[in-house]
Amino acid sequence: MHHTVKLHMCRYNLRLPRSDKLIRKGTRLIVTHESMKELAKQCPGSSDPNHECHDTIQGSRPGVGSVSSFCARYTPEFVRAVLNTVPSYQLVSHECHCVEVLEAGQLSCSDSEVLAAAETERQASDAEVLQVLMRLHKNLGHPPNHDLVRILKNSQASERSIRLARDLSCSLCKSMSQPRVALPAQSQRITEFNQQIGIDVKLLQGWCTNQKVKALNIVDTASGFQRMLPFFETETSSLLRRLLEDHWIAWAGPPGEIILDPAQTNLGDPMVSPAEMQGTQVRPIAADAHWQLGKTESHGGWFSRVLGKIIEEHQPQSRVEWLECITHAHVKNQMLQIHGY
Repeated sequence: MHHTVKLHMCRYNLRLPRSDKLIRKGTRLIVTHESMKELAKQCPGSSDPNHECHDTIQGSRPGVGSVSSFCARYTPEFVRAVLNTVPSYQLVSHECHCVEVLEAGQLSCSDSEVLAAAETERQASDAEVLQVLMRLHKNLGHPPNHDLVRILKNSQASERSIRLARDLSCSLCKSMSQPRVALPAQSQRITEFNQQIGIDVKLLQGWCTNQKVKALNIVDTASGFQRMLPFFETETSSLLRRLLEDHWIAWAGPPGEIILDPAQTNLGDPMVSPAEMQGTQVRPIAADAHWQLGKTESHGGWFSRVLGKIIEEHQPQSRVEWLECITHAHVKNQMLQIHGY
């Protein structure tokens, strides 16, 4: 059974430090005991000299800070009045709750405060403490256990209450719980060289101003080893296959799997058919899903940054000098760190 109590905090000596004026502050409470209706003390108004004029709850004061934050705390007189409403025989095994209900537009920094009477004559059993914790859990709107533990710690509850609150189980919370997020995982990690490679056609900085040269970018997924193969002919499936055979398959052997974007030249018959005859699986990524070829494109960008610094330093003037810069840019393969190695 709950009761509503309306009162003014000026009756409980709410005032700023070193101030002669009280602060009226209307407050509405929900209490759990009939005897707590005695808290409903109203301001007598101008008929009482002490209540003829009140301070306002606004702004800030030196040494106090925000006035609204100061008024959000209950005065010692009010706390004693609440405890005095609870009969002594109820202090043994009962708990008294006093929850403040804020009026619309009222300024306050705390939403509610709970005053709990300590056990004095006997030690309650774990079952009794769990019963009180469950009632508190329901009254607070079924918060998670970690929030309930935090509230108990801030209220200086006993270690036993905090320990039991960590393992508190509520049937309603279980029935309404959301599915848990799956643990992070990956389906497979490529660990062997040439088990999987990614290929992509990339535009590289040329030796002339605003010149771009196409190159076939090949990256091994396991080791990160990279070959960048420039070409000056028209891009065709036959040309890409020839570059792959001459500069990769000739020394490394056929890869187990090739990942590539679904460009027409990548999926042409001259590229796919020989690979399948060698036992290589060709796996195109989804359209516009470049992150599925992320490692290949990331290493291609890394190579472009290394090449750009070499070109800036040496200023090649011909194709031969530029191709030497391409060869030197492969020093990137000596800086690889894969999975901690």
